[in-house]
Amino acid sequence: MHPRVANFLKLPIETSSQFSVLVGSGHTLRCLGVVPQVSLTMQGFTLCTNFLIIDFHRSDMVWLHTLGPLG
Repeated sequence: MHPRVANFLKLPIETSSQFSVLVGSGHTLRCLGVVPQVSLTMQGFTLCTNFLIIDFHRSDMVWLHTLGPLG
């Protein structure tokens, strides 16, 4: 989740140990924290999960969890 979205929704960001996410372009993006236990409802299905706060350049939110480990 982009930090701008978390701030707009007034979600509490917990700072975490610093780590990076490797994206398809080969670049790494630094994780700025985590928003724990966000309740997200899509098409009548509710999911409660933690969201990593990452400053994506062109997206507000990206679903990384379903991709699993790459490489």
